[in-house]
Amino acid sequence: MKIAIVNPFGNSKGHSHIYALNICDALSANNAVTLITSHDCKIKSQNFKISHYRSRKTSKIPIKNFKSASSIFLYAYYVITGTFNALNHLKFLESRENYDAIHLIGGETLTNIIYSRFFLKRLRHKLFMTVHNSDLDFKLYVKTNKIKAFYKFLCKAMFFKQTFSGIMVHGEQMKIDLCRQLPSIDENFIFPINIGIKNESDSDDYEQNLNNNSNKIKLLFFGVIRRDKGLDVLIQALDKKSDPNIKLSIIGSLGQMTKDEIHAMPKSETLKSNIFYDLRYVDETEIRSIFKCHDFLVLPYKKTFNAQSVVLTIAAKYKIPIISSDSGQNGLDVKRYNLGLTFEAENINDLIKKLEKVKSLDRAQIISNFDTYSSEHTWESMARRMVSMYKN
Repeated sequence: MKIAIVNPFGNSKGHSHIYALNICDALSANNAVTLITSHDCKIKSQNFKISHYRSRKTSKIPIKNFKSASSIFLYAYYVITGTFNALNHLKFLESRENYDAIHLIGGETLTNIIYSRFFLKRLRHKLFMTVHNSDLDFKLYVKTNKIKAFYKFLCKAMFFKQTFSGIMVHGEQMKIDLCRQLPSIDENFIFPINIGIKNESDSDDYEQNLNNNSNKIKLLFFGVIRRDKGLDVLIQALDKKSDPNIKLSIIGSLGQMTKDEIHAMPKSETLKSNIFYDLRYVDETEIRSIFKCHDFLVLPYKKTFNAQSVVLTIAAKYKIPIISSDSGQNGLDVKRYNLGLTFEAENINDLIKKLEKVKSLDRAQIISNFDTYSSEHTWESMARRMVSMYKN
């Protein structure tokens, strides 16, 4: 097959370029693949083609206050125009190339939907889109973030199934939720495909770290910091527990919150002295060492987060036990494969109870369970499922 993968923001606040690279590498084993991405994306590959479009670096967009409407609209302007420019570039290439399938895996969701509906109506080839989170219930945000509530309302109102040959989502739970929120869409158009993992056979040094005689429990909250990831829930639980033996690292770039807001979250002096902050974009070369020096990854994601988190797949790669809310595919996978502990999403008291159980966990067994999880969630298996979707 001849496949075009569109990821407009290769150099973004997250690690979308790694995601795109692994997808394209896996697909290119048996297919001719072209990645359409921003000019500042430095991915190099001999296995697939890369076609760049000119864009502003989304990781450099100056956002001073995420509570300010002007700051939010400035960010939205660059993301929307960037996505629009990427799709224009796709349209130019599509007029010359004979793609069998075109897959939009990134960009601004509503722009993808509207552009595809009105500008790619007569596309000669099959068109697919990845929906990274199925949270379209605008009523959840009316009281806390009216701008986001309006955006979710537009997404739900403008979603056109007839534009796409298939919609890819990350995990079974997300398909269930998307079908619930968009009952007009035939569930046969929605394909649950888990994010791939490239495993590393280096668990020995981690197991050695677990045997250190330190009584400290080192928790890691990692990734782009957004409100739906539940950092406030985690901080409130640790404040209430007030355990001097629990250390927390908050590492990642700002997504919807300011530094001042994050630093103001802990109230007790005990917790304030036990938090390490590193609020910046983390280069992929640093990820391994960050994960290896922590005991648990914490995913306190809220009820609105229905997808599978890329951060969970990183924990699987480095075999770091997980404390997760029971929300979405994250909670489902942690429970199904016994990768750690789950607690009721947004329930502070239940999270405290689970934190009290971490020392009694059979960590060696959890590390072994990651082998099973990883073997069933490789990038190659993800690519096979994607190709099946394209051929459906």
